[in-house]
Amino acid sequence: MAELTMERILKWKLLIRLMMACFMLMSWNVCSWFMELGGDATTQQAAFVSTIVGAATGCFGIFVNSEGKS
Repeated sequence: MAELTMERILKWKLLIRLMMACFMLMSWNVCSWFMELGGDATTQQAAFVSTIVGAATGCFGIFVNSEGKS
């Protein structure tokens, strides 16, 4: 079995991909929570969801643009 070295872990960008997956999961959960509220959602809750979704869009853009660079 091949030994995992730090260079290989950095080459595979495991930490970045793990962080992106966690952020995607968090965004999904926030959106699901908001949709379950239905008509009882407040403007503060709507602003919170908008901020999370906007941050997810920005993170995804940075993630995609950095994937090609080594």
